[in-house]
Amino acid sequence: MSLIRISSPAKINLGLKILGLRKDGFHEVQTHLLQVDLFDNLVISKIRGKIDITVNNPLIRGKKNIVYKAASLLREKYGDTQLGARIHLEKIIPVGAGLGGGSGNAAVVLWVLNQLWGIKYPMKKLEELAKELGADVPFFLGAPSSVFTGRGDEKLFACKFSPRYYILIVKPPISLSTSDVYKWSRVKVIENGNQKNKNFKLNRRYGFRENDLEEVVFPRFPSLKRHRNNLLKFGAELALLSGSGSAIFGLFTKKSDTVRAVNFFSRKKELWVSVARPLHKSILKEKRF
Repeated sequence: MSLIRISSPAKINLGLKILGLRKDGFHEVQTHLLQVDLFDNLVISKIRGKIDITVNNPLIRGKKNIVYKAASLLREKYGDTQLGARIHLEKIIPVGAGLGGGSGNAAVVLWVLNQLWGIKYPMKKLEELAKELGADVPFFLGAPSSVFTGRGDEKLFACKFSPRYYILIVKPPISLSTSDVYKWSRVKVIENGNQKNKNFKLNRRYGFRENDLEEVVFPRFPSLKRHRNNLLKFGAELALLSGSGSAIFGLFTKKSDTVRAVNFFSRKKELWVSVARPLHKSILKEKRF
């Protein structure tokens, strides 16, 4: 098949711990990542000699787009400049939200073009390329619930996550730069003496999870903290900033509580609101061509 239609999921961070600063200047983290059924859509076809990208969102057009970077990187590593692709990306996942939309797009493009171009690199090789594109990209090539460390790109283990949860995601009309948020955090880590003493603990009591980036984001954007607290008031078992934000999510076990919360947040016209469910298997494993 020469025309591939495929979706790429969003993610949330069910806890994010900053362990300190690495020698390369990046943060050492541990985080539990979960894919959810909120998707962008891609249409990918094979052409000769060039990579054409179209996107329905003007904020992410051009060759700086991570989708273009993923296709170009795979072609460069394989060493055949005659390989080409036409890719259309329909963005549904909000940009600058900490939901990993771009990272998921890049992972899917690597995986599809690896097959469409007949390269057939093993998954380990694709994961190495994914690390060059961004910390979250390797996660989207594997299990939908996994704990990562390092820069967030080194998989510790996959883990099960209950499908019973309703995940209410709320995003205000602000977008945060991941690099900016981590710069703010770097100052905080240095002030605290770069102590590597806060190991991530995986347990079923999600109410005890934390996202350390909230320490630098909430003082700058107090409305995000209010959204988090309102999710908890409506009965969320856990409510956190997802990644570097600006999206906040709440985990609900009761549909009735979820509906009440949706009604509350939806009345605020400036907010983007969506309900998602956890994915129990990788989208890539379901796609065959």
